[in-house]
Amino acid sequence: RKCSRCGNEGPWVVYETKKQFKLYWVPVARWSKRFIVQCMVCPNSSEVAETEARRLVAEGEQQGAKQFLRAVAAVFQAIARVGGIESREWARAVDVLIQFSEGSLTTSAAERLLREVSDADLNVSHLDEEQRLVLLRVAAEIALADLVISPKEVSALEVLAARLGFGAQVVHSLIEMLTGSKTGAARQSEADEACRVLGVQPGASIAEIRSAYK
Repeated sequence: RKCSRCGNEGPWVVYETKKQFKLYWVPVARWSKRFIVQCMVCPNSSEVAETEARRLVAEGEQQGAKQFLRAVAAVFQAIARVGGIESREWARAVDVLIQFSEGSLTTSAAERLLREVSDADLNVSHLDEEQRLVLLRVAAEIALADLVISPKEVSALEVLAARLGFGAQVVHSLIEMLTGSKTGAARQSEADEACRVLGVQPGASIAEIRSAYK
């Protein structure tokens, strides 16, 4: 929302405050519970009812999830569009986007989202460093959907990496890792070991892997 005091347009914080009495550091009484909505830039704030506070938090979480998914789609689209919407890369991007949505997107919805997002949807402020690196890695895997990463795809990956806050060397390291000299059996062995460490079955979906990692 937009702040009427400082003009900032962005996330606000919702918090609960109360008075309490402690006996030997153990709370034994609480009173005057209040729920406050406040701008994250200036002291502008207002008190709301508990039900409204809960609603705002739920709304914020829903909006955050939507913004995250649009950012993910923008990352995948940046690579998939190099080959066009009929390419294997595009089909792979649709499949992976469905997995990132943890089943909330159908195939048609994922396809529609990939078509409608733009570079403006890639707001890195919604992504931490780990998420950005994971997305760059998945983008490289999408580029490899047809078993070859073309020079145009390499250039697109480098541009994407810069937007995500990484240098071109990270892209080349990822490409080397994905297309390196190791045999398919060796790479599969490493993947199986990674699954064992996480406690998931080989071939697990991205949603299962993310849940296990968390």
